[in-house]
Amino acid sequence: MIAGLPGTGIGGIFYLLTSLLIPFIELYRTIGGKGNKRRWRFVLFQLFITGGIFLGFWLTGLFLGWLINHAVPLQRINAQHASSANVLKIRPFLISILTLAAVLLSVHVLSLWIKFEAKLKRSLRRIPRVFKRRVNVVAINLRS
Repeated sequence: MIAGLPGTGIGGIFYLLTSLLIPFIELYRTIGGKGNKRRWRFVLFQLFITGGIFLGFWLTGLFLGWLINHAVPLQRINAQHASSANVLKIRPFLISILTLAAVLLSVHVLSLWIKFEAKLKRSLRRIPRVFKRRVNVVAINLRS
C-alpha cells in the first residue's frame, strides 16, 4: 500500500469530477422545467466541498514546498524543487484522471458487451428449431 495525498486516487478524482458535473446536470433539468431549489442547495453544498478539497490540495503543496525549501539545505535538493513554491504538480492528478477514464471505459465496454450478448440470445430464441441447430453448428465450427 502506498501512502499519498488523500483524494488524489481514482475514487477522489471521481468524486471531484462528478461534483463539478452536477451543476450542468441540474441546469439542464432547470431549463427543462424540472428544477428544484432543494437540489440546487445540494449542488452548491457539493461545490463548496469540492472547492475546499482543491484548496486543501493547494495549501498542502504550498506547505510541502515551504518545508522542503526551509528544512533541507539548498545544496542538497534539486534546483527544480528549490525554485518551486508548490511541490504538487499536475502529473499525479492527470495519472489519476487517466486511470479513472480507463476504468470507466472498460466498465462501459463490458456493459455494452453484456447487453449485446443478451440481445443475441433473445434473437436466437426466436429462430425456429431447425435453423437454430444450423446456427449452433456454424458457431461451433467458427470456434474451433
